[in-house]
Amino acid sequence: MWKTLQNICIQITGQNWFRHIQQHKLLSSEYLNNDSEVGKWMKCFFGLSYLPPDEVSDGFCDLMSIAPSTTSSNISIFSDYILENYIASDSNFPPTLWACKPTNNPKTTNGAESYYKQYNSQFYSAHPHIHQVIDVIIEIQSDTDLKINSINNKIINFKRKEIINKEIQLENIWNEYKNNIINRLTYIKKIGLKCHHSKLV
Repeated sequence: MWKTLQNICIQITGQNWFRHIQQHKLLSSEYLNNDSEVGKWMKCFFGLSYLPPDEVSDGFCDLMSIAPSTTSSNISIFSDYILENYIASDSNFPPTLWACKPTNNPKTTNGAESYYKQYNSQFYSAHPHIHQVIDVIIEIQSDTDLKINSINNKIINFKRKEIINKEIQLENIWNEYKNNIINRLTYIKKIGLKCHHSKLV
């Protein structure tokens, strides 16, 4: 259960970093420019989420050691945000909450978000009639029973091929790092460039 929550935190952390980038016009334009050295560097930060928590601080230092040389203060806006909120020992979100090696556990809260979206879409007013609410709850219960029966009957919900391929690639990169075939910085770069956000999920 903890690993699943941690993987969800990885997703949320990435979304928060991407939101921070979007709030700064110059950061956002650099990040979205595939040819930008600064953009590629910022994308590498998303690889920190796939390090063991005790290595995140060193990984951050590795990334700072290759920071693009620029006269702009945009780099420090982003790196200071990451350091103060996610890396520092007194940060609000220490690495133990959001960093771990790649796993095949769920990485989003899409199930819960989907439920609430579906539930809320059933109502057309802020204060629906009680009978309408009861009907919606009964319908949701029927759907839930159907899903539970599917699970009990061993009907498997298969992962999409691209998800499976991505998981395999992440696991391969992790094994290269674990077996000292690649160093930590290369690992962070590979994972970050593969797992960075390009839109809010």
